[in-house]
Amino acid sequence: MSMYDMQQYAAAMQQQQQAYLQAYSAAGYDISAYQAALQQQQQQMLAQQQQQQQAQQQQQQGAGGGGNVLQVTGCANETVGNIVRGVYNLSSQNHERPVYCRTEQVNNMDVLIYFWDERDGPSFCGWWFGPKVGGDQVWAYNPSRAGTPPPSGWQVPYDGPIDHSFAVTPQGASAEGYEAAIKRQEEERIRQEQQRALEEQQRKQEEARLRIEQHAATTARTALRELMNVTPENATTLWQQVQTVLQTELPKCGSMAGQIQQEAQQAMEQAQQQVEAVKAQRIRDAERKAEETQILEQTKSQNQVQMGEFAVLVEKTEAAGAKLKEIAAPLDKPGGMSVPDSEALLKMVASTATECISVAQEALAFALQRRQLLEPTSVLSMQFMSAEAKQLVDEVRPELLKLEKRLSECLQLAVTTHLAAKTNVVKAGKREKATRTMEARTALFKKYDANGDGFLDASEIAVYAKGEYKYELSSAQIDRILAAASSGTAGKVDKEHFAEIKLVLGVIREEAAAAERIRIAEEKRKVLEEKKAGYVAQISKLAESITAFEASVAKVIESIPPLQQTDFASVTPSDFKGKVSAVEENIEGSKKESETLRASLKDITVSATEPELTPFVQLECRKLELKVEMLIPRLGQIQMVLENVKMNYARVQRRELDILRSKVARALKARAAAEKWSKEELLKSLDKDEDGSVSASDFTAACQACTDLEITTESAEQLFKHLDYDSEGKLSAETLETLTKTYYRVAAESILTAELSVAEAGGIRRLEISELLEELEPPATDEASGLKRVKAIALRDGSTGWVTIAGNETAIFLEETLPFVTLVAPWQLTKEVGAMSELAKDLPAGEVVEILDYTAKEENGQSRIRVRTTTTPSVIGYLPGPVCDPASLLRYMMDDGTKVIDTGHFARS
Repeated sequence: MSMYDMQQYAAAMQQQQQAYLQAYSAAGYDISAYQAALQQQQQQMLAQQQQQQQAQQQQQQGAGGGGNVLQVTGCANETVGNIVRGVYNLSSQNHERPVYCRTEQVNNMDVLIYFWDERDGPSFCGWWFGPKVGGDQVWAYNPSRAGTPPPSGWQVPYDGPIDHSFAVTPQGASAEGYEAAIKRQEEERIRQEQQRALEEQQRKQEEARLRIEQHAATTARTALRELMNVTPENATTLWQQVQTVLQTELPKCGSMAGQIQQEAQQAMEQAQQQVEAVKAQRIRDAERKAEETQILEQTKSQNQVQMGEFAVLVEKTEAAGAKLKEIAAPLDKPGGMSVPDSEALLKMVASTATECISVAQEALAFALQRRQLLEPTSVLSMQFMSAEAKQLVDEVRPELLKLEKRLSECLQLAVTTHLAAKTNVVKAGKREKATRTMEARTALFKKYDANGDGFLDASEIAVYAKGEYKYELSSAQIDRILAAASSGTAGKVDKEHFAEIKLVLGVIREEAAAAERIRIAEEKRKVLEEKKAGYVAQISKLAESITAFEASVAKVIESIPPLQQTDFASVTPSDFKGKVSAVEENIEGSKKESETLRASLKDITVSATEPELTPFVQLECRKLELKVEMLIPRLGQIQMVLENVKMNYARVQRRELDILRSKVARALKARAAAEKWSKEELLKSLDKDEDGSVSASDFTAACQACTDLEITTESAEQLFKHLDYDSEGKLSAETLETLTKTYYRVAAESILTAELSVAEAGGIRRLEISELLEELEPPATDEASGLKRVKAIALRDGSTGWVTIAGNETAIFLEETLPFVTLVAPWQLTKEVGAMSELAKDLPAGEVVEILDYTAKEENGQSRIRVRTTTTPSVIGYLPGPVCDPASLLRYMMDDGTKVIDTGHFARS
């Protein structure tokens, strides 16, 4: 047996044994001993496979030391010989045999020697020469089953005779040694096949024994399964049959006999229990059947009683119906009774019908309430008496349906009799009315038959129309009536055709009325056309006004760009105010005009009260109103643009005034230096009347008294108004003191020194860009370096020293500025120093404030700065200052790190 065959056999056996184990385990057998024997058998087979593999390796080695390299020689077929002759190396394995490949290709193809087993049939088993393992193209064949390619016996071609010159030998080995090795391989193969046949016989014997045991066990279990159908009647017979089967099959069960004996004992016990259970169930069934029989008898008795009561109610209803029919009978005879008598009898019929229906409803209610007793369908659920119960229901149901049908017929009789009686009364009334109508018509005919000849002639018809309908007939109309209603007598109408006169006269009157309606409608149409023409004229006039309004708005729009392009620095306030006032007047006039136009449109809409003209007028007025409404937002936009222009002009004016303020401050300080005045003396020179404030005239005079300041009276007065925050006509001492101060912004990093001289001074600290400095002394020149320097105090920390204003070349270190800063976050301005004091104003982000004092402190030492708002100059209050930095707003930050004040924006712009 080859290695491949052994593996296949072992796998098949293992799979079959596992199936047996699963079947036995499912049946409840103890398979532990069998599993141990199976494991031992598998170990033995594994050892045998290893021995066989070692023997094959030794055989291959015994074939010559060069078993991995083969030499192919000979071959009488020249074509095949040129392909197969050469040296072959071991390359792979197929079907548990080596595969050899020629060292050189032939026509770009590999040449292989390989083995193929019997999977495709015995005729294909053996050694082959071909370009591909298992391919269709082959050149030589040898049926040998040896472990290596045989040295001789090759058929060339594969289905031809044996070529004795064809030889396959190991390279470097003798042919005789290779032949001997091959012979030994063949002998070993035969020995293995014999061993395999012996093992196969043993296996089949074991399988036959197992099949006998399994068959006996199956037969015994089949007999035991019959006990599942045991009853008290067949119990003895089944037990005898099981005993017979067990006596026959149990000795054949072998190792399974004990298990089968145990199963038989359990099955007998279960069968006995089943027999006892069946007997107990039969007793319970008998009791249940007796109980159901009693219930069925009670149901029959109750049903008979209820059916009798229901029948009595139905008979009572039928008696009421018969009485109703008897009372209503006179109404069926036409003309037998007068209308009043018929109506009186109808009331009796209605009353009797109500009584009949009431009795029927009582019977219906009884049937609904006692339905389960009248039709006892609940007994159909009985287990043992179901047939009897079905018979009872089948007997009761037809009788119940008959009673219900009789009851339904009584109800229908009551309703139909009542309706027929009402119909007959109505017909009697109509007959009496028709009689009266004929009598009235006869009387009317006689009334206008003046000559009593039984006909109405033309004159009598004219009198009839005028007397009855107040209508004057023309001759043509009378002829039309005579033509339509004539009874054969020319120019006359008899009594039978008198009604036709009324019909034709009605048509004539309607035609006249229609003509009158047409005339009135035509007159109304003319009136509406005149009114519509008036509305159209009014709307057209308003349309022209709206066109003019659009032109005026366009003119206002055109006046805005010149204002926006105005050089605000060169125009005087009075001129700018005049231009703005003119535009504002035009805007206001346009707004008033829009209101007037809208009011006029509304008046026209309200005045159109005619339903026919109202939609037209409303539509046309709405079209014009939409034009006006579209222009109103544009006026609002123009107003906003104008406000922006005014704000820009005011901002430019404020900037110019701030610049002028700096010049005035510098000139006043220069005059004080020239006069050798102190700050107090300078302020005193401005306050002529010593009342603690300066008037406009004093301020103008003081400004014009400065020799190095050129300022007009108008400019001085404008600056005064700019500084008069409370509009009191005077400047306070605090304002004057702030006016005389000069501030600088650090434009480039520089050093604050202790002395004027740059060479001799020691550095105090470095100044950062955008710090604010207040001038303490007028600028002076360092003689050694020629630099212009100023003595100042840093608002950040109160440090005092000298700073260079500008370098020798173009470097600018300080820029003169004003003490204005911009809030970059909203904050609350308090009236007093304390943070918890009364609120003065909520300041939004972007608010510009003027620093008045930066030295204030709270009781706990926290710094506060005093400021004035520029949007509302009269509002003065305190903002929090930075801790440990009492003199500056540069470094102030909120708790969350958000900067509140931005000192990078100093000008009020």
